[in-house]
Amino acid sequence: MHRGCSKDLLSERALQWLKAVEEHYGRKPIIYTGASFAKDNLKKEIRDSYPIWIAHYGKESPAYEGWTWWQFTDKAVVKGVHGKVDLSVMRAD
Repeated sequence: MHRGCSKDLLSERALQWLKAVEEHYGRKPIIYTGASFAKDNLKKEIRDSYPIWIAHYGKESPAYEGWTWWQFTDKAVVKGVHGKVDLSVMRAD
């Protein structure tokens, strides 16, 4: 149960929203989440149908195999940018 919502209901409502956004914009939305939330709460239909952007810091790779993007840090330094920034990589395959 996630904050009073079953996993089935959470996935059902998420899928409704994802399909509505995709229909409106003509593009698949990206799901930004943590690895454990994706594995534990999103049904296979969602994980297989939409690109997943995983935030998982301080690891050699994210603890989620189905990622399209991996945000691996929130402490990067970029010349010309004030403060720390997030950095991500995109899977090439």
